[in-house]
Amino acid sequence: SDKIKNTLSVTRISGSDRFDTSVKISKEIKNNGIISIASGEHFADALSALTASLQNQSVLRAQDMNEIVSAFGIIN
Repeated sequence: SDKIKNTLSVTRISGSDRFDTSVKISKEIKNNGIISIASGEHFADALSALTASLQNQSVLRAQDMNEIVSAFGIIN
């Protein structure tokens, strides 16, 4: 409706890829400081992490799996 349309403000956020866009969005959202991380390789990865993210009221960030492995010292 026009009432709602006139009260909303839209900011376009984009990055060089879905991972960069995810980081930029998480920096814009004001929350409790908790960030949930999911592999952005497949849709199901983020979908399965969504429940935990909602329960924690956290931002859900999609990350490249190689960056997750490197950051946490995980050996494949």
